[in-house]
Amino acid sequence: MKRRDFISVVAGGAVALRPLAGTAQQSAPQIGVVAPKSAELRARMRALEAGLRALGWDNGENLNIAYRLADPSGDGYRAAAQAILALDPRLVVVQSTPATREVLALT
Repeated sequence: MKRRDFISVVAGGAVALRPLAGTAQQSAPQIGVVAPKSAELRARMRALEAGLRALGWDNGENLNIAYRLADPSGDGYRAAAQAILALDPRLVVVQSTPATREVLALT
């Protein structure tokens, strides 16, 4: 085999494998949730996850949900929004008007 033929075969194989390697390393999409600390929070989290599960999305399997809870006093919403946005989620879910304002201000 000539050197030129060998290089074209090896290079062609590497190019053909590159898309497969890229798809194998894709991670599950991430949803970020900014919510105030409250008594109803746990029930809301369960409802969100149950609704997503009914649509075929299971947290920890084919989807990652990151929760950041905000202390309603001070700049808790801003800190929670910054933490979620730093994760670069595909979708941000907010559960209050102040959280919505902070996420919108940062995006």
